[in-house]
Amino acid sequence: MKRAIWMAVLLGLTLAGCGMSPKGDNDGDVVRFSGSGQPYWPVWLDDGLYFAVAPLHGDGPDELWRWRDGRAAAEPVAVQAADCRSALLRPERRPGGELAVAAGCFEADELRVRLLAVDRVTGATSALVGPPGLDVVWSGQTAYESVATGPCAGVVRVVGERVEAMETGPSFDGRPWPSSRWSVQGTTACPDTGRVRFPVTLDDPAQIAALATDDTGDAAEWTLYLAPAGLTGAATAVVGGFSNVGRVSATPDGSLFLIQAAHDDTEGLWMVDVAARAARLVRAGKFAGAGLSPDGRRVAAVDYHNGLRRITVFPA
Repeated sequence: MKRAIWMAVLLGLTLAGCGMSPKGDNDGDVVRFSGSGQPYWPVWLDDGLYFAVAPLHGDGPDELWRWRDGRAAAEPVAVQAADCRSALLRPERRPGGELAVAAGCFEADELRVRLLAVDRVTGATSALVGPPGLDVVWSGQTAYESVATGPCAGVVRVVGERVEAMETGPSFDGRPWPSSRWSVQGTTACPDTGRVRFPVTLDDPAQIAALATDDTGDAAEWTLYLAPAGLTGAATAVVGGFSNVGRVSATPDGSLFLIQAAHDDTEGLWMVDVAARAARLVRAGKFAGAGLSPDGRRVAAVDYHNGLRRITVFPA
């Protein structure tokens, strides 16, 4: 599949030039980097904010950058992905705080995705277990992949290279987890019990989080659930009423979640406090992705300025 199509898919899941700048139009500090590419998919780690940069005209590989407090501008991170002629690089935080990337390598206009752990000092990479897809998160040696086909959407568990077709999964509000057989076997009929998407792994190996809905329509409202890792047992509802969801991130301890979605008739970035089971609006508007800092105090969001994407950082 051609690179432009994959970039459209990637940016559709979430919705320039040159540390921190003066305040932007959305009252945030603009993260600067050298070059003319467009940034996407910000992810916070304990040593800074990582994000990918796509070339403006799609010619050449994407780059990985890191911005750190006190630096005048972001710096490139040299990712050593051998045998990868041209790559999409989507950074992710693994449980425990390590860096990983989903590297999409193009061979004869076809994309193959490799999941790589990245040494943040040397840029050296090593392969991670898991399925060849972009929408994957890890908990230890277990991976969870978000799979969607038409109206169907679910989360499957991957152990080693084996995708598990779970006969039963955790229940949410008494309904079974709609994630297993249709997505693994490639059937066109999905269960009428609902959909599950946007998995988030936490530092606690006993839990993962995801959004679920019992509605298969376009106007579905999604609820944030905490589920046992391994996808067994009952999931716990936290806050519902989200629609048009773009991206979900969390603090490592799972106490706070940042959800890019519409809620209470307002589209923007919403903070969910798990203990309070409440959501509050952080910033209204349309965004093309956002990430929450590990301490839950800052947000890095992708928006548009003069037709180009940029990343701004502001208090949560």
